[in-house]
Amino acid sequence: MITKIYDNLVLREPNISDKQKLIEFKNEFLNLNEQIYGGSGLEKYDYEQWLNKIAIYNNKNTCPSGRVPATQLITERLSDNKIIGVVNIRHYLEGNIALFIGHIGYSIAPSERGKGYAIKQLNLALEYCKSMGINKVLVCCNVNNIPSEKTIIKCGGKFDKVVEFENEKYNRYFICTNNI
Repeated sequence: MITKIYDNLVLREPNISDKQKLIEFKNEFLNLNEQIYGGSGLEKYDYEQWLNKIAIYNNKNTCPSGRVPATQLITERLSDNKIIGVVNIRHYLEGNIALFIGHIGYSIAPSERGKGYAIKQLNLALEYCKSMGINKVLVCCNVNNIPSEKTIIKCGGKFDKVVEFENEKYNRYFICTNNI
């Protein structure tokens, strides 16, 4: 397990002791009827089921067919131990992951948006990718998600192209981790 710390934030794997904090995080999204991007379906499972799911996906030998192995991480603010974000890092790309999903999916808690955490969290995720040997990271966002687009660009994202999937358009960006 690799843990990354930066500016009062830690990026780490979740565990059973995070249950209450992640339920609070999840409820912020459910109360607004929002999807948790990069949360591996956190909004759909009870906590123990979710932990089991992410453990299965983290191992290439147990990852379901047609999916790619991925590491689920949380971003915790050290000053108050609040979980402010989630990050999912796919170990490699294929299929739709390579088209419009990318290596990294992420969300910031609604109550913590607009405070600069998305940039810090994405930078931590990029460092994590680098430690995994991923040198060219694909990060995608819906063309209408301007805050995510700005975050990606501020973290070094270079625009690739717009792709369409199921009547939705996505911007694709590449970030080179050699510069981190």
